[in-house]
Amino acid sequence: MPIVSEISIVSIPSGDHHSQSIDNFLQSLRDSRCIFYASDILNIIDEGNFNQKDIQQATDRLLQVFNTLHISSENHVYEVFRSTPGYTYKDWKLSRLACLYLLLKGDPTDLSTIAQQQNTLLDHILNDFSQNKYNSFLREK
Repeated sequence: MPIVSEISIVSIPSGDHHSQSIDNFLQSLRDSRCIFYASDILNIIDEGNFNQKDIQQATDRLLQVFNTLHISSENHVYEVFRSTPGYTYKDWKLSRLACLYLLLKGDPTDLSTIAQQQNTLLDHILNDFSQNKYNSFLREK
């Protein structure tokens, strides 16, 4: 397995020490929640048949779903740069919730479509959990 490294680009506004400490804490909290990579999820779903454009499109759709549902994506999705020997690429770190919404298909701005797919997705997840298919994937790494 190739060695993969990550660089997170984050800007912290200058201000007083307390504000910066709080910002650092919130960033650490977000980082602890966002433990999955969009490319890894797509690799599982598409069995490796995806490219950088597919990752971008899937993430754009994910952000549209968050916007439609009025959920702040700030704590669920953030951009990182990963590298393998000789190649650096853009990826996104995702929370568990973002992973689930990444799987949604259809119009990401239509509430009824999202609601229907949420129900379908939850049915599959609950059935698969009862069969222990995804337990190891969704556990903390």
